[in-house]
Formats: sequence, structure tokens, C-alpha cells
Amino acid sequence: MKTRRVFFLMGAIFASIAPWLLVVSFSGVLELNYSVLDHAHAMLYGFAGALIVGYLLGKRSDFELILLAVIWGLGRIFETFSSQIELTYVLYFLFGLVVAYPIASKFLVAKKATNLLMVPMFILIGGFPLIDYSINWVLKDKISLEALVLLITTLLFFMGGRVITPLLTKALKDNYQPIAHRVQPRLELATMMLLLASVVLTALNISSQSVALLCAFAALLIVVRIIRWEPYKVKGSQGHLWALFSGYAMLAIGLVMYSVSLYSATETTSSLHIIMIGGLGALSTTIMLKTTYGRSELPNALFYVTASLMVVAGLARYVASINIDYYTQILAVSGLCWSVAYIITAVYIAKVPKRVAL
Repeated sequence: MKTRRVFFLMGAIFASIAPWLLVVSFSGVLELNYSVLDHAHAMLYGFAGALIVGYLLGKRSDFELILLAVIWGLGRIFETFSSQIELTYVLYFLFGLVVAYPIASKFLVAKKATNLLMVPMFILIGGFPLIDYSINWVLKDKISLEALVLLITTLLFFMGGRVITPLLTKALKDNYQPIAHRVQPRLELATMMLLLASVVLTALNISSQSVALLCAFAALLIVVRIIRWEPYKVKGSQGHLWALFSGYAMLAIGLVMYSVSLYSATETTSSLHIIMIGGLGALSTTIMLKTTYGRSELPNALFYVTASLMVVAGLARYVASINIDYYTQILAVSGLCWSVAYIITAVYIAKVPKRVAL
């Protein structure tokens, strides 16, 4: 639990201020050399890394935790205030190197194909900064960050499903309701294969039309999985499950809008923000709170509030891109909803009782 508390707290605090680093940089309030690309790296490499480590690393010694926390913290500092991009990438690589094996080894002993697929996925996510920098240095080219977003989407799909299933089973059992479909391994594997194929094609810059088709089918399977979970059986008092369902649904919505953007050859950033704000936001805040507190009770309204803020933030970010007249105002609403949700999450993680956190 201590690992989760440390990295979830750091991740939540950083996430709450991350959108505004870009704002103050562009406005000139602070003389930061902080670009949109830096912001993307901070969220995809830094914030996502903190979430993965917090959830999957497991119990570690105080020395290991302090070392990892320092490396992660220095990465955020140099990323924001330094122009030495090489040093930032070294810190990215060190962080990924230290955590890659202990996390991947948990899945190496698995027999199921979906679990085994997680091993190369963690290696790719952890090593993506180094791969990106190496290709840029040697070939003077860049791997599209969209490939990494799709890779993280695959991870969110997998981990979200593995969190929802036992919680849903328990909730329905407590309500004396049978659950016909739990993990749904064939559907899970099919969806992951579709998403991973889209990652490969995107990284190689091959056939955006094919990527659009793959993502659309993956979105359809995510919807099918949710329907087969029979969420209508879940009571309103199970706010954490409804929050997880909303985040999972945002993955499907984001993939559909991304497919539409690819097919129509329009900008794709706003559609991917539905996934990275709405999907990641709703899933991460709920998982961070639920796993940090374990069986201890949390206010039911807390999950509805944080998930609703994230859904609004994700959809507002998309709407801003198609409503140029009110772009700044809508973008501010999106950033404010995102920040408030993570501030609330950080406060609850910070005040978790010691008997729960240790």
C-alpha cells in the first residue's frame, strides 16, 4: 500500500497542475520553455508512469521507493524548467529501466495470452522515450505519439477490465445477482490484438484508414464487453463501479472519434484527449482511491463527482476543438474539471489512515 500511496499522491498532485504549466508558459507569466510536446511527454511518460508503478509495482523497501520517487520527481523538474532534453530522456529511461522487470515479471509466469501480451507492452511503454529519442537522433525522425496513446489505451482496456470484473462480481453477489460474463478472455484478447495492430501501423505510419477500421472494431468490442457485464444490475450505491464504467465507455467513445478523424483526414489530437482525459481520468481517479483505501469505506458521492468531472473534461476538450469562437473558455472548463478531480483525489490519498496505507 505504501508504494501506491507515494506514487498515486505524486501523480495526482502533478496531474492537477500539469495543464496550467502549459497555460503559464504560453501566456508569458513565467518564462518556461514548456511546449505542447513537453506537456504530452509529461502526461504520457511521467503521469502514466506514476500510475503504472503505483498500481503494479507492489511492496518495495523505503530506499527503492525514495530512489524511484527522486528519479520521477527530477524528471518532472527537468522536463519543465530545463532545456537539456538529453538529461530528461536519461531520467525517463532510468525510471522505466528500474520498474520494467519487477512489473513485467509478474506477467511472465502467466499462461494466458492476454497476460503474456502485457510483458512486451510494459517494455514498450517504459522504453518508448528511449526509442523515440534514438530514432530522432539517428534517423532525424520521430515516432508518432499517437502510437503511445494507443498503447496506453490497450493497457487501460486490460487493467480496467481486470479491476472491474472482481468488483462487479462481488457487488452482484452481495445483491444476490448472478454474473454470466466475467473476464471474457476471448473478447479481451481480440480487442487487445486489434489495438496492438493499430499501434504497429501507427508507429510505422502505414495506412491510417486501416488504423481507423481497427480502432472502430476495438471500440465496438469494448461496448459489447460493457453490455455483457450487465451494468443495469449494479445499484446506485456502487458509485465506484459506475465511475469505472464511465471511464471504460470513454475509451470506446474516444476510439470511435479517433477513427472518424483518421477516416476524414482531420486533426486527431482532440479525439485522443477523450481517451487520455475522460477515459484515463475517470479510471485512474477511481482506481487510485479504491485501491489506496482497500476495503475501507469512501463516500459514494466521491466517485460520482470525480468521474463526472473527468467525463466533462474529456468531452469539453473535444468540443473546444470544433468550437473555435469559445475555444479558450471551453478549454479552461476542461482543465479546471481535470484539476479539481485530481486535487480531490490527492486530498483523500494524503489523509488515508495509517492502518490502511501501510
